Amino acid sequence: MRAVEAVLNGAPLREAAAAVGMGRSTLSRLVQRTVTFGQLACVPHATYRRERKMHPAFQQAVRLLYSRPTKLSMRAIAEHVELKHIASRLQQETGTVILLPTYDQVRKYIATLKQEPKVQKERGGEKGSRRERQSPFSFALSIPAPAQLTQVDEHTMELYVVTKDGTPVASRIHAAVLVCVKTAAIMSAVIALGPLAEEDYMRLIKGALEPKDRLVLQAGCQHPWPCSGKPATVFHDRGKIFTSERARQVLVDRLGIITEQAPPYCPSAKGTVESIFRWMTQRFERRLPNTSFGVHDAQKAAEAGGITLEELERYFLRAIVDDYQQSWDGLRRQKRDVLWEEAVRQTGVPQYLGAPDDLKLLLMKAQNRKVRSHGYQVHDRSRLSFQGNWYVCPGLLNRLADREFEIYYDRRVRHVGAC
Repeated sequence: MRAVEAVLNGAPLREAAAAVGMGRSTLSRLVQRTVTFGQLACVPHATYRRERKMHPAFQQAVRLLYSRPTKLSMRAIAEHVELKHIASRLQQETGTVILLPTYDQVRKYIATLKQEPKVQKERGGEKGSRRERQSPFSFALSIPAPAQLTQVDEHTMELYVVTKDGTPVASRIHAAVLVCVKTAAIMSAVIALGPLAEEDYMRLIKGALEPKDRLVLQAGCQHPWPCSGKPATVFHDRGKIFTSERARQVLVDRLGIITEQAPPYCPSAKGTVESIFRWMTQRFERRLPNTSFGVHDAQKAAEAGGITLEELERYFLRAIVDDYQQSWDGLRRQKRDVLWEEAVRQTGVPQYLGAPDDLKLLLMKAQNRKVRSHGYQVHDRSRLSFQGNWYVCPGLLNRLADREFEIYYDRRVRHVGAC
């Protein structure tokens, strides 16, 4: 007060501020406020007014906007056109100028709304009831038996091969695996040159049903691969080879296997098989002898690797049997081959008890849906129409006239045989 009076009486601003130990800008602002508000300006916070309260109409509008399920942001609520309509309506009713609420007012009011349970429920932010655990350990350990739930998926590897005469093949290698979720053990695996077809999926199912002693011997593996059995449920994604009509006929109609499709854009639903693809990238593709990983040109990558498809298949089987199956599983706290053997010893696993030749025919058998009995019949002149082609065999078809029979055929070589 003394410094302000000295300045108002004509003393220089610099000397008055230095006498009381005050900044010149602070004293200058205080002098201006004293001229406006009088001596009350020298009292701390005496001339400052608290921010005006929000009108009840604006409060109701902000409450409705914040409670919407669309979850508008604070900025969108503060600049919403509904607030402008309310301000114009209040101005017409009262005849005075109504100012819109500031962003800070909206933010503070929303902070109070967040504490109300009713608003949280309407906005959808209320936490639901806690879900009880389905298993005392985990979902994987709650599966009763091995091969009860399996997952299948395909993967594109950054690998290129050459033919036996050294010609590079500019086509990536595709792989598919069938894994048991309970034990994380791989039951079957196939690789193909290019995108996988239905025949490759049938080879994958056939490899899971049959013992793999011959494959282990041909690949030169150091450990056995005892993971074989008939899966109860196959969990797959929306791949064409998994959802095709032939896959449904083979797995569901003939083998009695349940197929389930994962929800779209949800790779975590198939977490077990997705983790195998990570192992393929880090432990197999990058550590393969003469690997072509990192070479972006297909021709150069194939020449740098110099591996044929047969050699790559042997390397792939060795990596599965001697590396993946023997490695430690952090979730299940045991090696995967030991987990499979212990689970089979406790509960067993269903096996395919038919002959290998019957299994091949079972995977290749087709049904004629044009005939109600789903059986083929001989047409006039002792000829048979199959897959758009006519087949004539007088010695055989004459004996099959007026009789129903089934046809087994190989889609790759188009050889047809009757049974």
